[in-house]
Amino acid sequence: MTRRRTPLGWKQLVHSRGRLAIASAGVAFAVLLIFMQLGFMNMLFDSTVMIHRQLNADIVLVSSTARDFANPGTFPRTRLLQALGVPGVADAEPFFVTTRDWIKQSDTDRGERGPMLIMGVRPDFKAFRDPEISTKQRLLVETGSALFDRQTRGDYTTFRQSIEQGERPQTELSGRSPCSIDCRNVV
Repeated sequence: MTRRRTPLGWKQLVHSRGRLAIASAGVAFAVLLIFMQLGFMNMLFDSTVMIHRQLNADIVLVSSTARDFANPGTFPRTRLLQALGVPGVADAEPFFVTTRDWIKQSDTDRGERGPMLIMGVRPDFKAFRDPEISTKQRLLVETGSALFDRQTRGDYTTFRQSIEQGERPQTELSGRSPCSIDCRNVV
């Protein structure tokens, strides 16, 4: 014959409801902090590799002096030629990355200064996986033209709107003016 057991664990939990509530809130807060940390970690990783994932490449050779994507260091062209000699390598192209001082100017936006990450590729080389970039990349043949990312961070709403309205705002890039950005070239 089995006797009915006393739910000892449950009785201990509900004996002091205030303590139960405080302990549950503490555990919930700790779990919330863990999920926030995981979110920050994933956000940092995703933003770091975002451009790398867009490159149409299997292997990317990087300078040994590179600190991060914006400061890639220098890379000798002879290494690209050596890479072309390796069996199975179909193509090897330089991919230029730098940060330059940029001044955006439009009717309502006069001379706001800021750094701009600039990437350079041969206009006829399909360097990116994004089909929109690939189709507009041929427009870079014109001197002074650029592709401007719609999702770039910062306050570029006025600049972006003027481009989308068909204007060609004059800008200054690294002390060189004018640098005109065509509305067709907005990515």
